[in-house]
Amino acid sequence: MPSLQPLSRDPGHALIVEDNVIIALEVETFLQDLGVASCFIAGTVENALHVLDARQVAFAIVDVDLGSETSEEVALALQERGLPFLFVTGYGASAPMARDFPDVPALMKPFTPAMLRAALNNLGID
Repeated sequence: MPSLQPLSRDPGHALIVEDNVIIALEVETFLQDLGVASCFIAGTVENALHVLDARQVAFAIVDVDLGSETSEEVALALQERGLPFLFVTGYGASAPMARDFPDVPALMKPFTPAMLRAALNNLGID
């Protein structure tokens, strides 16, 4: 498999909001392979909001369904801060957030590093 072209520059810290640790670590690895030096992982809305308050985040990758809660509050906080983000979901086009956040791109699970890179490029992170 050919290697993926890294991002042209490290965009800064990424926030990964994902309740499945294995998926979160896989996304972190994908981002590191693309040249993102630092990722913060949050498995709950509370933890994600804490990261946003305590750290400088450049962009986020946000799972729609966090087990017993959705990530709507995180998405609203990201929008308020003007931070680019995308949703990841296993729901497809029927994702609950699609209606409330029509301008936020969604990446369907499972996804490849190339799909993630393309989604980041669409956010202006390249």
